[in-house]
Amino acid sequence: MTRDEAINAMKAGKKVTHRNFSADEWIGMVGETMIVTEEDYRVDAKAFWQDRQGPAWQTNWRVVEGV
Repeated sequence: MTRDEAINAMKAGKKVTHRNFSADEWIGMVGETMIVTEEDYRVDAKAFWQDRQGPAWQTNWRVVEGV
């Protein structure tokens, strides 16, 4: 899925992962402005995406089931 699709999935309460993440890494959203990680770290969504703007981050997202 694309980055925009991943963001929409997170806004709908889903957790997502990316090809560049390790096997147990995922992210979700708290509200519309906060990214939360599998370790419950929280970071401003704008700051999170600022470091992930290149073409590699535009695709290869997927929903993680069961978390």
